[in-house]
Amino acid sequence: MNDKKELTYYEKLFIFKFKLLRKWRYQLYLNHQSESPNPYERFSCCHTQDTFAEKINVERRTIGRWEKGKTFPSLDKIIAICQALDCDINFLLTYEITEKNSNAFDNYINFYDEDIDKIDIKKIDISDWKTGFDPSMLAYKYSGISPDIITYAINNDDYLKCLNFFMHPDNCSTLFNDIMLTSWKNFLSTNGHLDDLSETLKSIIINIFHRYQAVTPLGSFNKESYKAWIKEELPPNKLSFSSHMIADRICLAKCLSSERFTELGLSDENSKSYDIFLEYIATYSFNVLTDNLILNIQKDTLGKSFVQLFEKFLSE
Repeated sequence: MNDKKELTYYEKLFIFKFKLLRKWRYQLYLNHQSESPNPYERFSCCHTQDTFAEKINVERRTIGRWEKGKTFPSLDKIIAICQALDCDINFLLTYEITEKNSNAFDNYINFYDEDIDKIDIKKIDISDWKTGFDPSMLAYKYSGISPDIITYAINNDDYLKCLNFFMHPDNCSTLFNDIMLTSWKNFLSTNGHLDDLSETLKSIIINIFHRYQAVTPLGSFNKESYKAWIKEELPPNKLSFSSHMIADRICLAKCLSSERFTELGLSDENSKSYDIFLEYIATYSFNVLTDNLILNIQKDTLGKSFVQLFEKFLSE
């Protein structure tokens, strides 16, 4: 019974790239031995498993196990390999399969368990391999921060100082935490435009809410007290439930969508029309306008907190 684990494509590809790149780098070193100093002296460590193991501070048998797919290096050893071979971490761990190199991908896989000395690198097309150690990409793998941000920070001291300051947990945790971000997402996902209402009715309701807000502490806000306020400012004799315009009355058939008007069952014949409308308009506008009010308070609080934090940054 064969209990040997079947390796994935990417595991096989890692093995092949690791072995071949080590051979390739050593060949580069040999090709320039006549030069003094040898510009590729750093690749002399790629000669044998022993010399490479010493370079990255592991045992020789560890290299052998990696090359046979029995084990795979941890992230810190992947980094050490990348530094020793002067290659990008993406080069070893991933491979972009395009129409151009799809066949090459399968060919690489077929070589993964070959003895490194049996591989003739001249017969393998490696023109599309992107090598070169990229510190920003490595930092991205560790932190998840965009390589563009990391690269810009490396080249701009002021930006780097600002980034380090604002990303520090002591500074950003009060502004950006799970509770705060969830609240903002909920607020921003709310449609705060009273789209069900015509501009005329919308303006009336917003003005009523502002007057209610002016005399009611935020902690005492509730739909029932707001509903009573609407009832006082919009009594039945100011509204019309007919489809025809009536002087000095708000024609709700014109101020609500036809679907909403029909759905609510509003009409002159329905004696409960006023109570139905009052309940609807109080519930609908209270939720939307209260969310908008709290959002504006949150914006103001967040703005002040950010200014204070920025002043702290400038003073340090």
